[in-house]
Amino acid sequence: MFTISYLAPTGAAPTGTIAFTDNSSLSNLTSTGSGSTYVQSLALNGSGTSTPPGPPPQMTVSVAVPEVILVTDTPTFITPTSTTLSSSANPASYRQKVIFTAVVSSAAGAPSGSVNFYDGSAPLGTGALSNGTATFSTSELTAGTHSIKAIYSGNTASNFQTSTSAVLNEFVGYPTKTVLTTSASPSLVNQTVTFSATVISTDGPIPNGETVTFYDGATPVGTGMTTAGVATFATSTLSAKRHGIRAAYAGDATFKTSSGRVVQSVEPYPTTTTLSTNPNPSNFGEAVQLTAVVSNTSASNIPAHSVRFMNGTIPLGVVVLDPTGTAILNTTKLSVGPNSLTAQYLGDAENGTSASSTLTQTVNPAQVVMSLSSIPDPSTLGKSVKFIATVKSNGSLPISQKVTFTYDNQIPLGTATISAGKVVFSTAALPRGSDIVTVTYVGNADYSDASASTLQIVQ
Repeated sequence: MFTISYLAPTGAAPTGTIAFTDNSSLSNLTSTGSGSTYVQSLALNGSGTSTPPGPPPQMTVSVAVPEVILVTDTPTFITPTSTTLSSSANPASYRQKVIFTAVVSSAAGAPSGSVNFYDGSAPLGTGALSNGTATFSTSELTAGTHSIKAIYSGNTASNFQTSTSAVLNEFVGYPTKTVLTTSASPSLVNQTVTFSATVISTDGPIPNGETVTFYDGATPVGTGMTTAGVATFATSTLSAKRHGIRAAYAGDATFKTSSGRVVQSVEPYPTTTTLSTNPNPSNFGEAVQLTAVVSNTSASNIPAHSVRFMNGTIPLGVVVLDPTGTAILNTTKLSVGPNSLTAQYLGDAENGTSASSTLTQTVNPAQVVMSLSSIPDPSTLGKSVKFIATVKSNGSLPISQKVTFTYDNQIPLGTATISAGKVVFSTAALPRGSDIVTVTYVGNADYSDASASTLQIVQ
């Protein structure tokens, strides 16, 4: 606050507006009641005024009429400040040391002086400013939420104005511990598992009706309410894998939050795979039916997905299970001799993998049977005769294999190739008379030997 006195030489009251270097202005000059001296008082930090920057500046005063201006006080300019407040621990545990830090700043540099700390309207303590920062520590806050504020008291010597921080809501709670257990681990898919979260505190019992949220990883899966400090949650929907289950106690106005964890292993239903074949033994190239039946221990869950059939290490094929859990594969890819067959169930979301025991499938060489006919019969000497050999087997038929034609005591006529179960051979080399023509197939590891003969009359 400063005062300016105006003295009009003519004794008339001054009129007009007083102008300052910061463009603030005042009007309505008021007489003191003594002669022609008029006084105008100005609080530079009052409402509707502005504060010149820095230390007291030179001030220019002007009025609209000739007058004598007397400055009776030196102007004092108060610098505004702002105060911010922070906490070293929020939320904090009961009896935990908490440090409150107030930072006071201004446009004219770091203020000096002290800061008073309050819990609501109750004083907590005082901290001296150092480089604009003051601290206060305490471990005496009671459980609950406290409205903490810091008030800078200002400094008249340095012309710093007072300021108050925003309220900081400091929560102090009794520490808690949550222990999570499971009713069964490992468990089977679709099996009900109950998780129990026990919340304890050394500072008192947990109230009934407090919320505990259960998570599978980061996904909430259910909630439970505490009764005598215990909250439970039951589920039968966990998939077959390892689950990281977490129980989070929400806390309240007195008790702090806490959480507990447990690993829940969920396993698929164990399965059994059996394998049968038909026929066994079989002949080379003959279709063999492999039947795999997959079962589990559940009355309501029938295994799905696929079965892979193997002959030793050689895959024979993959077949999808039908609604009864059965897969059937027909194959002709088995070699002569013993074959070590297995069926491997590949599992699904709820059923584990399994494999049958080894089944030995015996495959015998295919027995080849041939018959022989000719056109024309009888034939004319020197004219071509067509011989047709039909090839049959109790397995598959030889393909692209050669046969030999002879007559009368193995006299060669020529060779031909089996195609689609038949051999066609023509010759005009037969002599006159009754000729016994023979076709001979020499087998191999997969097919037996075979031959057939016919009597050809040549006239």
